[in-house]
Amino acid sequence: MAGRAPAGGTGPCARELRLPFRGRIIGHLGPLLHHGPVASLAELVANAWDADAAAVDIKIPAALGKGSAIVVEDNGRGMTFGECQAEYMNFGYDRRAGGRRARTRSGRLAMGRRGIGKFAGFGIARNMRIETTSESTGEETAFEMDIGELAGGEYMSEGGAVRAVSGPGAAGGGGKGRHGTRITLSGLTVAGNISRPDFARGMAGRFLVHRAASGFSISVNGVPIPASPDIGGVELSFPRDYPAGGAPKGLRTDGEWAVEELRGGRTIRWMIGFAEGPTGGGLRGVAVFANGKLAQEPFFFNPAGAVPGMDGMPRMFGQVEADYIDQMDADVISAERQRINWEAREAQPLLEWGRRRTGEILRLRGEIMAKKRECEAGAAVPRFAGRLAGIGRREQGAARSIPGKPAGAPAAGGGAPG
Repeated sequence: MAGRAPAGGTGPCARELRLPFRGRIIGHLGPLLHHGPVASLAELVANAWDADAAAVDIKIPAALGKGSAIVVEDNGRGMTFGECQAEYMNFGYDRRAGGRRARTRSGRLAMGRRGIGKFAGFGIARNMRIETTSESTGEETAFEMDIGELAGGEYMSEGGAVRAVSGPGAAGGGGKGRHGTRITLSGLTVAGNISRPDFARGMAGRFLVHRAASGFSISVNGVPIPASPDIGGVELSFPRDYPAGGAPKGLRTDGEWAVEELRGGRTIRWMIGFAEGPTGGGLRGVAVFANGKLAQEPFFFNPAGAVPGMDGMPRMFGQVEADYIDQMDADVISAERQRINWEAREAQPLLEWGRRRTGEILRLRGEIMAKKRECEAGAAVPRFAGRLAGIGRREQGAARSIPGKPAGAPAAGGGAPG
């Protein structure tokens, strides 16, 4: 917990924040809802977005050991002591309650909904220290929460106290004009070191806002996270590679993205492609984003039965922007922001679209690749014309057909390829 205030009237003053809930709740929910560094820290990044930050930096030590800490720092609007009490300490604080628009003060679509993501650090740490400076007043506030203490008897009932300090220097002495929030996670419970490149790629897969919207950047140890998934070579990309006249009715394009209207009138944007080789690193399948943040990890929209062109699934990647899914009264996104409840009535139009569109694109890829093989076979035939002239007509037909067949397909006449 935060220390005592120094003597004199010019430094920080000791104060108390009150928990309007049982502190043990945090101890139970933090580790349960957020598994691993990417999932836990993504919630803190989302809070920086909602605080209208222009930048957030995550500092991860090269090696984790006793005394190691992870720091998440943003230059958002920060909080006054009163806001720390009214909003931060209010477990389940819903900015959308009472008909309020789900937007930040600057007009951004807010990512937060349940008011529990601010405690996500407890998914990987035992201690959280929050230091914040208000942009509007310059007031500085600092306090700590320890998951071991929160699980203790003092916090068994509502109204437990969290010691804090507020006033000049409480948030680290940032100087005139500085504002924002710094969260330090210590007592780390992560098993082994964190690969910073892998972590950065994982974080890039959690957000669209850092590349789709201006005015927000995410970095790891000062290095910006990747601007796009590390796919490697791209074999096909839709809607770009729809054949002339082959795009679905009603589809519009916006650069590399398609825009479509679902049953019920909701609008989505999407891009689906195929890599030159199998995709990995959690990129295989189509991810769904809402308000710039991951809502559904990459998957294939749960196709029922065999889908033509399923051999393309190991190469498939894609993204769908479905902001509406996070703007309805019904909350269909799981607490850890990785899964959509596809059984919910509100999610059915998107699921129906996904099954139909991914099935169609897998089938179309199969047709395009078959034609490509035929063209390659046709180009190869002249090189062997002299050799073919010396064999019978039937054998010539069989030989001409072999280059265009998929690997493993039987040659004409029923025999296995030799």
